[in-house]
Amino acid sequence: MVKSVSATYYAQGRWEKLESWLSRIPRIALENEPDLLLLNGQVLLRLGDPTGSLAELDKLVTGPRSDNLESRGKAFIAKSTSYRRLGHFDQAVQAAKEGLSVLKGLDCLPEHVAEGHKQLGDAFNGQGEYDRAEQSFLTGLALISKENLRLFSLICNDLGVTYLEQGDLDQAVMYLDQARVGLAKLGNQGQLAETLTNLALVYYDKGEFDLALD
Repeated sequence: MVKSVSATYYAQGRWEKLESWLSRIPRIALENEPDLLLLNGQVLLRLGDPTGSLAELDKLVTGPRSDNLESRGKAFIAKSTSYRRLGHFDQAVQAAKEGLSVLKGLDCLPEHVAEGHKQLGDAFNGQGEYDRAEQSFLTGLALISKENLRLFSLICNDLGVTYLEQGDLDQAVMYLDQARVGLAKLGNQGQLAETLTNLALVYYDKGEFDLALD
């Protein structure tokens, strides 16, 4: 029940709701459940506290829970996002690679490895290494299906941005439109707004100004 509720809020990007929900869990119980500790670190990041997020995630990397290798790998990948938000792209790349190294040695769900490739691609985008970002995103997409609508849509959005930066506008539209459809189904309004903005930028660059204004 707990994980089901948190997964729903997470997919919808309802970070304030998640924070409120997590705050009701006793701290000792939170720290004894690696998945909830990871989630708390991710929520802190989404609410604008990447430094606090790193401190929380480090408990899964070097703390008492670091023996849980799957949680450790996922924490490294989440740390990549926090480093990226702080503008530390080299550390973001390194953290994503470390997380992928851990997860690839385990019999874990492909979606966890796909998330690692997404974050690595985002870090490469931050460095302006768009070809490497493209390959990382495509590798992530190959590991999942559209049934994982949240992750599929987010990777499509980021891949669309990469193609925009590369000047491949038709590919950018194709992937961003898939992201738009998926995020609308999920009801993730914040991420949907970002994707629509990205689509508008692509249509503007294509000279299709009417579509850019829709």
